[in-house]
Amino acid sequence: MGFQKRRKTYVIEFTDPELEGFEVRMRGLSIGEVLEIQKLEEVSKENLQALNKLLEFTAAHIESWNLEEDGVPVPVSLEELKGLDMPVISALLDGWTKAVSDVPDPLDEPAPSGGTSEAPSIPMELFSVSHAS
Repeated sequence: MGFQKRRKTYVIEFTDPELEGFEVRMRGLSIGEVLEIQKLEEVSKENLQALNKLLEFTAAHIESWNLEEDGVPVPVSLEELKGLDMPVISALLDGWTKAVSDVPDPLDEPAPSGGTSEAPSIPMELFSVSHAS
């Protein structure tokens, strides 16, 4: 049986105090998808069609969120995503791309030194050559 590839799920954290408590879980991205989303982010600044594609791409990767309106859970959808303010979308995209491209922190404790081991000794004497008669 082969290795089953799995995508990691990321919980996006927001630093804006107005978004405190908002939690979005998103599927990870392949390196190809990271490159595509970065390209779309740059193009979308001037192109509404690219912005719509970026939002479609983002909505397709949202697994869940805890967004509510008047105490009622808001379902995850492209239309609901489009209903969010631009700063929220920007923070979501920024947090997502940082999460999927972040290098994990090093281990809390350094690995113990194994010390050095003595190299095996190599004989340094010359062998005598005997000639067969």
